[in-house]
Amino acid sequence: MSTESEIQKLEREVEELKASFAQSASTMRTNTTMISFQTQANLCTKDGRNVSYPTGQEWTRVLIEMSFHDDGSEIYYCTECVEVTFTSDNGTNVLATLEVNVLNVEYPNVRTTRVPFNGGAKWILHIGPNVTSHSSGGTIRYWTWEPTRLQIAVQSNTTGRLEAKMIWL
Repeated sequence: MSTESEIQKLEREVEELKASFAQSASTMRTNTTMISFQTQANLCTKDGRNVSYPTGQEWTRVLIEMSFHDDGSEIYYCTECVEVTFTSDNGTNVLATLEVNVLNVEYPNVRTTRVPFNGGAKWILHIGPNVTSHSSGGTIRYWTWEPTRLQIAVQSNTTGRLEAKMIWL
């Protein structure tokens, strides 16, 4: 068999595989699982140390004075990190895509990273804080913070459970 005919044979096989894959992909069943989630404030000092929260306090709206506190540090709103985990019903790793819709921020700042996870899929969301500055005389006097409301959806080739939680890095 000549080299040219062997190449033609391989090219036909590749085309047949492409057609087969396209047909399979067009009939693949996908499942969508959705949840709603809202972030919590991630307060930290200038050097990045997290500030502990009063236990039991519900964070619906927080106001921070941008001034020095008793320990000499300034308090800032830092990136809010959310861990999103999709656990498949059959316990296997899955083909999955994550969709994040920010409901209450006009120009959201969300960075998504998929991380290794056995039994499904996992992502870490890094979300810029939802803050509004308040100033007088051209100087920012304080910031108000509100939770970022998210609608999270995972599309996968299997069914499963979707969870989200805040993590503190």
